[in-house]
Amino acid sequence: MSSKRSRDGQRHRTWRQLSLLALTALTLGSANCAEERPAINRVADGHIRKEWLVGHDYTNAADDPEFYMENFVVDAPVDQTMMPVGTYDDVDRVHWEIQENLLLARKSYEYVTGSDGAGRTASRTQNGLIVAAYRIESQFDIRNDYNPTTGEPLNVVSENTSDRRWYDRDYIRVDWSRNLVDNPDWSFMFYGSLFGGLSFSPVAFDETNPRSPNANNFCEIEPGKVRDESGNCVAAPETDAALRASRHPGGYFDVTSKWLVQPEMSDFFGEPLPTCLVANFFSNGPVHSCNPQEAVIRTAFRRVVDRDFEPLELTVQPYDLVGGPRADRNGWDPGYGINDRNFHRYAMIHNIWMQSHVAPAVACTSNDDADNNGTADQCPAAHPGSQCDLVMQRCTLPYRERRVRPVAYYVNEQMPPEMQDHVVVPGANGGETYRLPTDQDPAAMTT
Repeated sequence: MSSKRSRDGQRHRTWRQLSLLALTALTLGSANCAEERPAINRVADGHIRKEWLVGHDYTNAADDPEFYMENFVVDAPVDQTMMPVGTYDDVDRVHWEIQENLLLARKSYEYVTGSDGAGRTASRTQNGLIVAAYRIESQFDIRNDYNPTTGEPLNVVSENTSDRRWYDRDYIRVDWSRNLVDNPDWSFMFYGSLFGGLSFSPVAFDETNPRSPNANNFCEIEPGKVRDESGNCVAAPETDAALRASRHPGGYFDVTSKWLVQPEMSDFFGEPLPTCLVANFFSNGPVHSCNPQEAVIRTAFRRVVDRDFEPLELTVQPYDLVGGPRADRNGWDPGYGINDRNFHRYAMIHNIWMQSHVAPAVACTSNDDADNNGTADQCPAAHPGSQCDLVMQRCTLPYRERRVRPVAYYVNEQMPPEMQDHVVVPGANGGETYRLPTDQDPAAMTT
């Protein structure tokens, strides 16, 4: 009897051990199956973050950044000299507006100050003059796919276009091949416009070779990234994080487009003549065709950063003495329209100072100096000689307290070394030297 009980107990222990082994195997197998597999990325290239264009709050214009915008002619035919390579438009300031199917670049200021409020409203849809419009192909979020029944995430990363409304999604893909604005306010973009009318028609153009200089460049819109020789977006070479952030702050991108430029008729000589004939008469250039000509335009955008600039106004007598390139601004009076009182002319100058105004800012409205001590009465006595910048309405920093800002000039790879002069400029404290490099002097800057 005891022998039978012993055998039954042994059999029971054996089955229990087998059950434990089976359970352990199942557990290990389940854990093995549950291991995270490598992600499968199905997100296509060519997308950008919305926040880089319109800030973190997509539906509130209050945090929208401004961008400088500049257009350059980078390629043109030799049939005529009406639009030579190297001409460029005036620098403009724009902000972006994201609609469901369009990306718009609008002037961030009124074309005529006080005329219609364009560019000044704080509402979501700012109504400055549109200078560029591109078709939006898609607006999406980048996230893992998931089981629609259980909500369990999968290992597939894709473009999600359904879970949130279009204006809440984080990424957009834009068709940059064509600017949908027929005349993007290129007043003096082409040499021929000085002698008569020109009309513009956009042509679809998409350079797919990343090595081409005409390929769109979105690498530098992201902080710390640069574009290498192969056209790939890579991390900037600086190992020091602070230096990398200062040299590559992000906020820059450029796109290349093609346009057909049609010469209109010109009345320059009192009789209607094709603009191309008039332009080439003065430039003594060849005229092989007055048909529409193809021009390649590179449009560059850079996010505006406050560099504490002090404008130089030349509205009255100073312009007669100084002259030079200028920017004109007209103003609107509700009773009289555009008049001389609201007209202003500013010099086009480099910002050569690291700081131009007193910090923290001191507001002012006049340069009255009742005590004749050389300092505007509304400006702080702690900065003797401070004057009121009547354009910005802020007290200036006296010149003796300012530090010089280096102004960089950029050239392309084809510029001959013998034309790259070695320039030495003493800095504000006498110990800074900035050098323009040549083959014999590879240093970009020494201190």
